[in-house]
Amino acid sequence: MKPRSKNRYRVVIGLLALGAAPFLGAAAWAQPRTFTEPTRLGVLEIKVFPQAQIDGNEVLLAPGARIRNESNLLALPSSIRGAVPVRYRLDPMGQLIDAWILTAEERKIAEEEARKRPAPR
Repeated sequence: MKPRSKNRYRVVIGLLALGAAPFLGAAAWAQPRTFTEPTRLGVLEIKVFPQAQIDGNEVLLAPGARIRNESNLLALPSSIRGAVPVRYRLDPMGQLIDAWILTAEERKIAEEEARKRPAPR
């Protein structure tokens, strides 16, 4: 390689490294998500699509249901293995419309909020 092309190579690598730097430490910057009041805490287990269980109760996934993973990205129901802790919302028909898979920190926060909240009647 010519000396000039080596310098270009170094510049390109340096720029790529600078561009990727914010994403490399994203886990360290992550903060727990905040949820609106109508969400509930539960354990979701996907069965045969569109069937699922929340806390052992059978539910159906609503058309257009959104499940978000720990990184707040959309997750396909087929990618969810086993029982996972979630905050969720049901539609008026009792079908699962939104679910957020919780990190360990978010789960602790949700459990503390549930203890403080009065029991539903």
